[in-house]
Amino acid sequence: MSNIEHLSRENRKLVSRWIPHLLTEEQKAARVDWCQKTLDRFNSENTKNVYSIVSGDESWIYCYETENKRQSAVWVFQGEEKPTKVIHSRSSPPSFERRIILHQDNASSHTAQKTRQMQEENVELLDHPPYSPDLSPNEFFTFPKIKNRLLGQRFQSPEEAVDAFKNAVLDLPANEWNKCFENWFERMQMCINLLSAGKKLGYLFRPKKYFSSHDLLTLCKAQIRNSLEYCSHVWGAAASTTLSILDAVQRRAVRLIDDSSLTDSLGTLSHRRAVGDLDLFYRYTNGLCSSQLSRMMPPRNMPARQTRLTLASHPNRVELRKSTTGRYDRSFVPRVLRVWNNLQEEAFPSSTNLRQFENRY
Repeated sequence: MSNIEHLSRENRKLVSRWIPHLLTEEQKAARVDWCQKTLDRFNSENTKNVYSIVSGDESWIYCYETENKRQSAVWVFQGEEKPTKVIHSRSSPPSFERRIILHQDNASSHTAQKTRQMQEENVELLDHPPYSPDLSPNEFFTFPKIKNRLLGQRFQSPEEAVDAFKNAVLDLPANEWNKCFENWFERMQMCINLLSAGKKLGYLFRPKKYFSSHDLLTLCKAQIRNSLEYCSHVWGAAASTTLSILDAVQRRAVRLIDDSSLTDSLGTLSHRRAVGDLDLFYRYTNGLCSSQLSRMMPPRNMPARQTRLTLASHPNRVELRKSTTGRYDRSFVPRVLRVWNNLQEEAFPSSTNLRQFENRY
């Protein structure tokens, strides 16, 4: 029966998107304020104070973990919104003995008077926006990562389950924890960008009937897209699950315009981020920036001998140094060079001309 419905009505079976709470406008604004304040304080992860942060929370560990997100899948008709469900969580504070910056959510046990007395013991409590587990490293990284490893295992006692959880935490390599904090600060920047774009899009839905589809396309390009692409060369290597939230905003814009002949010209956000990266790199390598920044770019690749690879590549090919860490490999220069070095020679103008380069790519 399910196959018949899928073929005849073009239905899709989607998994509900879990959300922590239906936020008010004030709570959404509080999320953005907290993200901006934290990014400014820790210089977007570029300060050593990041290593003083300890994020604490608690979660249930079961002797047998059976439930997963796929169980909430439901049939969705074509054009319908993806379903959402509100989830609830409970937490309690851990204890620490050294000078740290302790980050916890706003559970009642975390905000209790006894917990706040920890400030007198050389422990600084870092605040957290309301109903925002997506901005808590334990919620989006630690608990899912560890529980996925324990999925399907059966334990004979609660103690055995707790020991397995501890061992799984200790087995995580250091670079995985580095990715966690990188993702954390990327989520903060995404939160700022998304609220700005979402608000503007909501304002356009209300007076929609007074504008033509062409007018709505112009407004989306001028007001919405710049919020979705702001500083994308910095956070463009974020996790695909995080970037998919931006794609959801663009899909809302497409529904707003409601004209496929116009929305086809918008292009995908991933393609536009790649074009933006190449655009910036072209400026850097051709001196269309400060001399200090231009000197920081890697040199052009001058092969010692000719091979089939060097003959097939363009003369603007830049040396791509081997990466020793995943963090560097996902940064701007290595990321854009993997695209830059594979461009065709016809993509580069005979003389420095940024406009021609953009049009050719």
